[in-house]
Amino acid sequence: MQKTGQDYIKNPCGSSIAGFNLRQGGHSYNETFHYPHERTDGHRHGGWELADRLIDEGKIFFLHNFHSSHGGCPNGFAFPYGSTWACNTCNNDHLDKSWWAIKVMKDGDAWCCVGEEFINLQESDCYAFGDTKKEAIENYGTVMCAA
Repeated sequence: MQKTGQDYIKNPCGSSIAGFNLRQGGHSYNETFHYPHERTDGHRHGGWELADRLIDEGKIFFLHNFHSSHGGCPNGFAFPYGSTWACNTCNNDHLDKSWWAIKVMKDGDAWCCVGEEFINLQESDCYAFGDTKKEAIENYGTVMCAA
């Protein structure tokens, strides 16, 4: 099972765990701290920034929104809504798929993006490489949408 904020933050408060878990759950900085959830809470910022750093270092899985580039709705953008993801352009919800949970890390000179089910290159098909982090994520989305 994936670790969340309470597993990483020493002496946690609810706000710091919320910030961590929101970032890990795919919420952007703006979604976390701006309208309609104006927050200036330093603990929430600290939790969000810790998760962001661990994501950048390829140490934890996080949810990535693939709807806008691979979801069949090129003009829409999915956003977190309750316990699911929704899009006002195509009027769909429950858009998120299990393969949206990814980890991106450096592998030699390339970047590698893997899904939570990844075991190794021989046994798994939930991975992709790219010259940049963004390219690895895009390639992974293409692979998983074709599956």
